Amino acid sequence: MYSTSKKAVLLVVDDEINFHKMLKFAFQGKYEIVSAQDMSTVAPLVKQKMVDLILLDLKLKKDTDFHAGLKRIVGLKKDYPNIPLLIVTNNGKTETIVTAMKNGADDFLYKGDFDRIKWQSKFEKHLKPLYLERENERLETQKAQLEATVNSLNSNHPFLGRSEKILKIKEELSFVATAEKNTTVLITGETGVGKEVAARYLHARGIRSHQPFVAVNLSTIQSTLVESTLFGHQKGAFTDAKSDRKGFFHQAEGGILFLDEIGDISLGMQVKLLRFIQDKTFRIVGSEKDITLDVQIVAATNKDLKKAIEEGTFRADFYQRLKVFPVHIPPLRKRREDIPEMIAHFMQIDESDLEKQVEKNTLYKLIHYRWEGNVRELKNTIEYMTIRKRLKKKEVLDLECLPDEIVQSPKPENFSNAESKFGALAHRERLALVDLQSIERTLQECLDRKGLAAAKLNTNADGLRYKVKKYYSNYPYLFEELDHIKRAYNI
Repeated sequence: MYSTSKKAVLLVVDDEINFHKMLKFAFQGKYEIVSAQDMSTVAPLVKQKMVDLILLDLKLKKDTDFHAGLKRIVGLKKDYPNIPLLIVTNNGKTETIVTAMKNGADDFLYKGDFDRIKWQSKFEKHLKPLYLERENERLETQKAQLEATVNSLNSNHPFLGRSEKILKIKEELSFVATAEKNTTVLITGETGVGKEVAARYLHARGIRSHQPFVAVNLSTIQSTLVESTLFGHQKGAFTDAKSDRKGFFHQAEGGILFLDEIGDISLGMQVKLLRFIQDKTFRIVGSEKDITLDVQIVAATNKDLKKAIEEGTFRADFYQRLKVFPVHIPPLRKRREDIPEMIAHFMQIDESDLEKQVEKNTLYKLIHYRWEGNVRELKNTIEYMTIRKRLKKKEVLDLECLPDEIVQSPKPENFSNAESKFGALAHRERLALVDLQSIERTLQECLDRKGLAAAKLNTNADGLRYKVKKYYSNYPYLFEELDHIKRAYNI
């Protein structure tokens, strides 16, 4: 009736070998019967086999009466309070059964009254909570997998951006996703740049796209619980471990486990994750058996891991394993040409309608603000402005809708005459100007060395020259104060 991921494990503590054989034959295929002929092997068997129910004979070989067995019940229930304990006995005295139940036994069975259907009914009665828990676990995992699939493909969370830097990252992630299913990927960047969005982009376009994507923010998990949260635990592994629990690794089986804020975990946990990355094995907390799972690791951090290695808070060998394929997402202020597309997306309008919905000076302010919180801050700002628009009954987003810190933000560096005429520029011209300003700044930083500037802009010298010449042929008036570009390309 109940669905289980594995057969229930019954530990039989009895000194009669034939009794063990009889139970194994009677319930073969239904339960896994584990045998113990005395109490010395009970503890290791419970730990190793993840026992679900215990059958205890009230009288073992060395016992002169049933008192020793009655005392054992107390000890077993103290050690394993969450495992049902059923006593089996040939003693039909009512007082013995009553005492056994008072001592903590959950039920009793008479050996001389063995009936397969009757015994199985009692087993099922006490295993029912276990089955329900496993079914709930299965449904939770299924739900997480479905949500992960939907989220990874959801158009409300796309990897936005058409700048050269973002296009290059998308190209690289697409290649890794389809060609290298086991490659460990390390995504770095400031808070809010979209590291998880990039990880979902990789997942949605890869071999593992129909398998789960499970995202875990390690900084939100109590340090003492990180291991059991990721790897799972057996019941009894620690004080609050009242049942077996699968971790995020099991939930991500076949797919991708996204470990955000990887720089925040302890050195000890780094060793355990390093082992999984090396050989795909780990150990459930409380178990002595290794488990192998097919899970691709994608990690992310906003920390400088090289600096953390120098400070002794991050292992160098773990860092080397993580950065098999490193991806750095630049901050929004380094790719301003992506901002108009993002604004349109957050406003839920077509980008071609942006000029009709956002007043020109306001759009200019948004594009040139520093955005220390990156895409996340921009998204929250647009939400705030949309509310202000309704509150003030405006037809478009204007300066009155902007937060004060953006209104009062200083004029950006390298402010040009073309920028001062920004309000008169068409949408495509604005995008071209933002891109040209990025090239201008890079050339200035590189002392007008075009090859070095091209490399920093994720292109080559010919590609950069072609872009500049094309912009100049279409919008020569934008080059008025772009001195480094004009000097470098003889314009």
